[in-house]
Amino acid sequence: MAGTDTLDGLLELAALASRARGDGLHATLARAFARTLKASTSLISHAIDPGHVRTLAAYSDGAPQPNYEYALAGTPCAAVLRGEVVHQESGTGRMPHSSRDYRGYYGVPITSGDGSVLGHLCAFGQDALPLTHHQRMICEILAGRASGELQRLRAEKLRRASESRMELERAGLLARHRHLHDQGEIIGASPTLLRALETVSRVAPTDATVLISGETGTGKELFARAIHAASRRADSAFIKFDCAARPSRLRTLELFADGEGALDLASGGTILLDEIAELAPDMQARLLPALQERIDVRIIVATNRDLRKAVSEGRFREDLYYRLNVVHIEMPPLNRRREDIPLLVAHFLAQIAKESGVRKIYAPEAVELLATADWPGNIRQLQNVVRQNVALSQTPIVPVELVQQSLGGGPGRLPSFDEARDEFTRSYLSQILQITGGNVSQAARLAKRNRTDFYKLLGRHQLTPEEFKQR
Repeated sequence: MAGTDTLDGLLELAALASRARGDGLHATLARAFARTLKASTSLISHAIDPGHVRTLAAYSDGAPQPNYEYALAGTPCAAVLRGEVVHQESGTGRMPHSSRDYRGYYGVPITSGDGSVLGHLCAFGQDALPLTHHQRMICEILAGRASGELQRLRAEKLRRASESRMELERAGLLARHRHLHDQGEIIGASPTLLRALETVSRVAPTDATVLISGETGTGKELFARAIHAASRRADSAFIKFDCAARPSRLRTLELFADGEGALDLASGGTILLDEIAELAPDMQARLLPALQERIDVRIIVATNRDLRKAVSEGRFREDLYYRLNVVHIEMPPLNRRREDIPLLVAHFLAQIAKESGVRKIYAPEAVELLATADWPGNIRQLQNVVRQNVALSQTPIVPVELVQQSLGGGPGRLPSFDEARDEFTRSYLSQILQITGGNVSQAARLAKRNRTDFYKLLGRHQLTPEEFKQR
């Protein structure tokens, strides 16, 4: 490793902390903080009440130490937990949880996006502790990394608490619900999302027909799959039928053909009629009697349109509407569940790291900007922005300027030619996949490329057709 008194050496320490994950992260941050400042002792803590903190990792004399709790009174840490950066280049005092004295001290608060103090990073030196500009800069980077991790832990704690409050009626449904969270399919703990999940928990054990409505990109198909997974039909087929993707005559054949139509293929299981508002009038007329025959299929329909308005305008059959609208679940748009955005961002970053090995985090102010954006494209747009930011960020920590550029809220820095070309290519591929509903053959024809080359382009730009098949 380069010498820690050089800028390259300090940046190497910061990069090491940025790459750390899991249980080793706190120890890495404490060790990097001590090495950056050439201090004998360092620690990272989280606040447990206004007067006490508990260490998440402690580092002294080149070795990790057991964690401990200590009172802030009489220590320079008290001011840090009030939000101040404290530097005592030369002074005397007693280290917490120790009989040793210190002469130099430096502490920085770890804050959340709203400015509240979550904990602190600090170092004690047995000698004087002068600081250079570069050392201060690296300490700020380390504190930012610690902030992201503590916010993630707090959000995870909130999610677990919210899950435990949900009183699901069946033990099997509870297990499946947790499995969905573990698999990363439904992410969030906001009240609006939990209310929707509560409806899922109550309707899943029944065979009631469900209408799921909501804007594009809110996760309607994920909820349909969750209902199926938590039902008695979970071991049978789940068939998705897109009511808008094909010519009317072909759709009629695919839905109603004896023995081979989607309704027959879903027998004993669940069928999702996606974009039900786009169903042609002749197919609406055929669907109603088919449903009234009490076929052994669970019916779930999804739409991003107002079906009541479609009925009043004569574009959708009123009798079919009432047959389908037995239980209604309205998917909340992302701007009504902003508290879920940090969780979703963390999930997408983990997905990208698993797929490509590229591990990055957001600066705290960048997370705050993501959490306050409008998101007309909802979760799908957020996912695309995160993937774009990871692809374009030249540092392990995604800066707020790059997020502003992605959201159109500021000029940001001018991208290089290669970056601009990659961004255009990814956007072009996304648009084609959206137009074709994730059909690679159709998308390749539109792009005038063969399927093999098109798949290579998708892999290079971290796009999967399945993302664009969800509604």
